[in-house]
This record gives sequence, structure tokens and C-alpha cells, in this order.
Amino acid sequence: MTTAERIGAAIRGCRKANSMTLEQLAEYIGTAPSYVGAIERGQRNVTIRTLEKIANVFDLDLFDLIRLGANKNEAIKDIHTFLLMQDATTQIKVRNMLYELFKDDPE
Repeated sequence: MTTAERIGAAIRGCRKANSMTLEQLAEYIGTAPSYVGAIERGQRNVTIRTLEKIANVFDLDLFDLIRLGANKNEAIKDIHTFLLMQDATTQIKVRNMLYELFKDDPE
């Protein structure tokens, strides 16, 4: 999978996690749905400005969006996307639950 395809998949994951259509995302960033679809498929080179607009729609930092695309592990990417869409309190709760779930039991 190319870098453009991985970033596109991350954008698609964020869009779907927010129950958003291609048309809605395109409207938010001021472009055509076909362009957003091509970005999600990794078929278009996308500018940093457009990536910033997309990240802002999902209330993400541009670098968080790129990190989502950098991860090749689909399960981790899905979890990361889910957590980024939550508020800080929920993120902390999930982190604490994971720590409890995986902590070593000395017995």
C-alpha cells in the first residue's frame, strides 16, 4: 500500500467513524466529492492545505491524521481513529482500562 493510499484510508476511516458522507466532507473542505473519493483511494496527490482542512473537520491535528495513515496495522489504526474521535475524559478512561487489563499480575 502506498503512502497516499494509507493516508486516504485514514481519511476514509475518520469520515466513516463520524458517519459522514463523501459529499458532506467535500462540502466542509470546499471541493468536489469525486476529489475526496480520489484522495481516499490514494489516486490524487493532496496538498498540505487540503490535509489541514480535512484534519480540522475531524478536530484532529494534521500530524495525528498523518500518523493514522502511517500505521499499517489495521486493528491499531481502527483503535487510534476511535480514540481520536473521543473527548479527553473518554480517552483517559480507555487508557486506564487498558492498563488494568494488561498489567502484570504478580501472583
